[in-house]
Amino acid sequence: MKTYNELAKYYDLTYLKKDYAKEIKLLTRFIFSNKKSWGRDLLDVACGTGRHISLLKNRFTCTGVDVSPAMLKEAKKNSRGVKFFKGDMKNFKLNKSFDVVTCLFSAIGHLKNYNELEKTIKNFSAHLKPGGVLLIEPWMTNIDFNQAPYLLTYESEDLKIARLSVGKGNGDNMTFDFNFLVAEKGKPVKHFIDVMTLTKFDVKKTKKIMEKYGMKARFDKRGILTGKGLFIGTKRFEQQKKETKINSKKTKLKHRAKQNHRKLRVGKLIVNRSKAKIKSRNHGVRTLQSATLSYTSLTKTAWSCCQ
Repeated sequence: MKTYNELAKYYDLTYLKKDYAKEIKLLTRFIFSNKKSWGRDLLDVACGTGRHISLLKNRFTCTGVDVSPAMLKEAKKNSRGVKFFKGDMKNFKLNKSFDVVTCLFSAIGHLKNYNELEKTIKNFSAHLKPGGVLLIEPWMTNIDFNQAPYLLTYESEDLKIARLSVGKGNGDNMTFDFNFLVAEKGKPVKHFIDVMTLTKFDVKKTKKIMEKYGMKARFDKRGILTGKGLFIGTKRFEQQKKETKINSKKTKLKHRAKQNHRKLRVGKLIVNRSKAKIKSRNHGVRTLQSATLSYTSLTKTAWSCCQ
């Protein structure tokens, strides 16, 4: 996607009107009113240029994940001292659990279907502590999308940017033709075209998937200023008990397998020793028989000589 690679350095300029500070204020309220865990480890998935993290890091120990190396490069500039990792939201693995997992700015809309959505939510849950909270800002939910042309601009003395888009399609998937015009002082005007498909996920279906992976889920229609709403899922402590039971069963089975293996080895050892003893006895009997025959033969010889 050119929007997240070639145009990464211009990305934030086209969203200068976005009130990140107010969004974070509302997001923080949602976090502390729904989080039951004690820690403050926060993971922002599809973190983009790290603008949300740059404000969240004052209250949380933040980590960011994004699929675009160019966006991560910008994120590292905006949020120094924060750990960032390249990864796909469906299958990244950090080998760590967090008190808060966020996926904001409609990034979830880049998933193609419910199968991908389920994989993603399952992965989010795997990175969430019991009592931790998951917050997903959707692209669209059950609301009909306005297909009117859309324009974003940025203007300074040495740089002018225009982004125009028109949405096409019906149902859950919408395809957008993004056209970017970038005019920089002393350089030719650049024209970028980027085609992007976004998916609208139903509220009930999304909540059902969140519930499936151990969360108490709800949807807040107000959300954080964008008007798109916010999915909120608090991971149940019962989920940890289930996971602990499964792990305990696995451990027991491994222990039994080891014990059985040891018993088998001991059994083989006993059988081998028994065979060795029997062999030894048979050898002793044969030796005795041989000695007896030799004695008898000598006796006969000596007797014949005496006669």
